[in-house]
Amino acid sequence: MCEVRVNALLCFGDLVSTLDKHAILDILQTIQRCTAVDRSPPTLMCTLGVANSILKQHGVEFVTEHVLPLLTPLLTAQQLNVQQFAKFMLFVKDVLSYNELDCLYHMKRGRRDLGSALVK
Repeated sequence: MCEVRVNALLCFGDLVSTLDKHAILDILQTIQRCTAVDRSPPTLMCTLGVANSILKQHGVEFVTEHVLPLLTPLLTAQQLNVQQFAKFMLFVKDVLSYNELDCLYHMKRGRRDLGSALVK
């Protein structure tokens, strides 16, 4: 059964570029059901692959809202080896880091805009 899940996840990863956001949300629900019963390394790594495909296709904001909530509980999976865990962490950290920088940029820009508006 694990092989079937892995093959399905690989197909999902390939399909992401052709799907809209609503279909991606359906895929994420399916992945959540899969990882609820199977936290084997192949399943988890394929899940990460799908997450990466979603990031490339739909961007950081979509991943932050819909994919990270799916991935973060998987970080506690004892089945991952050090390298696999590091790949998961790198993905999560990269998404969070981008969000942090983007948020700070907009906050600073907003303050500057507010400040110049108050001076006028």
